[in-house]
Amino acid sequence: MSASTYELARLPKLRDAAETFLDALAAEEKQRRQAEAEADQARQHSEIRSAEYSAARLVREHFADTLAPVITAEDWKGSPVIYPAGTAERAQPSATAYLGCGTFLHWRDSTTRMGGRLHLVRPCDLGGFCETEIKYQVELAGILVDPAGGCGCRIESETDEPPASRPAPAAGEERMPGLTGPEDLIGRYAKEVAFVAEEAPATTLDEIAAQAETAADNLTAVGIDGGDLYAGAVYLADVDAVEEPDRPVLARLADKHLSNGLDAIDEYRLQL
Repeated sequence: MSASTYELARLPKLRDAAETFLDALAAEEKQRRQAEAEADQARQHSEIRSAEYSAARLVREHFADTLAPVITAEDWKGSPVIYPAGTAERAQPSATAYLGCGTFLHWRDSTTRMGGRLHLVRPCDLGGFCETEIKYQVELAGILVDPAGGCGCRIESETDEPPASRPAPAAGEERMPGLTGPEDLIGRYAKEVAFVAEEAPATTLDEIAAQAETAADNLTAVGIDGGDLYAGAVYLADVDAVEEPDRPVLARLADKHLSNGLDAIDEYRLQL
């Protein structure tokens, strides 16, 4: 056998060795990414449970005579740390508890003496919502027993009509900009969520909530932050469990998180 023939005879073996080596590298990378995804999922679930526990503890310790007799630990819905796509910023763990009539409590993680910050969020006199940080029971009590029941916002312009003479917004108007009702979320996000969930587009709120959670897990599995889709799923799941005027509140929160999650879905497409 000539030298050239001998060298050619070795090429198939070298190719086989190279393919085996590359397959091993790919398998190792797959295992690494799966381990990271599982760790990230565990982190998110831990942050959710921790947020719910911390919010309930703050209420129990600092609002024993007002909120604690009414708001239980099971009323809190937690959300994990969220890393907005394309930024180095992050949203701290949070939890929400609904009080009814479009009003809810929002707890955010922080290093304050109270173990977090508690905000009361309620419909604004001018449309949308107002958020007030609550530090003391007497402060909260004063707001809750206010006979006016409003947030106290007023329009400063001299050309504006007095609030009392201004007609009340129609149902759903201003509370959910661009949405006529929670069901609009299906048309707005069903195809995008279904693409990542690898299912047929949802036709009900319950279906899109379940698919959003699946999509969040699938994003996490490939190293993309699915926190916004998970938060959207939490709010969607509760929309049908409440009545007006709470449905627009939950729908608006779901819309916010699902909209933020579209960047993660676009990033997922690029990886395919």
